Amino acid sequence: MARQCPDCKINLRTEEILGIELDICPTCAGIFFDDGEMVKLKDQGDDAFEEVDEQVQPEQPFEPTGENITRMCPSCGEVMDEFKYLYTTHIKLDSCPKCSGTWVEHGELEAMQKALADAEVQPMNESLMRTLKHQLAIAKEEVAHEQRLYRQRRMTQVLRLLTLRRAGPPFWF
Repeated sequence: MARQCPDCKINLRTEEILGIELDICPTCAGIFFDDGEMVKLKDQGDDAFEEVDEQVQPEQPFEPTGENITRMCPSCGEVMDEFKYLYTTHIKLDSCPKCSGTWVEHGELEAMQKALADAEVQPMNESLMRTLKHQLAIAKEEVAHEQRLYRQRRMTQVLRLLTLRRAGPPFWF
């Protein structure tokens, strides 16, 4: 069965680019990467994503709808999950939970390449770093609080035992 573009619903064509067989939509220039193909492309060098994006062009000017649509995997037909690339970017990709394939719209490979370059120059977003430090401080305080509560409960138990012994008759009778 021919693979279909999850956006245009037309058959994808297979092209070999940089030694990798990619499934490409001729209408929108979206690319479906089978599991492991994107890693192979990244291993081709720092400019590989941009090079593929330049080579794969839509036959006609194509504008994505921008709507949240449910995309079906071209390989196995499962509903694909949307995720943010590198978690902190605006780039949204779709991945199949069953076969681990990834759908990339035209222009997103170049955006991914730029995001990777930015991440190497500035490894941590300042806002993210502040959030992580804040969460770490909260976690440390929660642990300290639990330790204080534990010590307090132990002390209360010891005091109860001491109080019970003094109030009643000696325990050996």
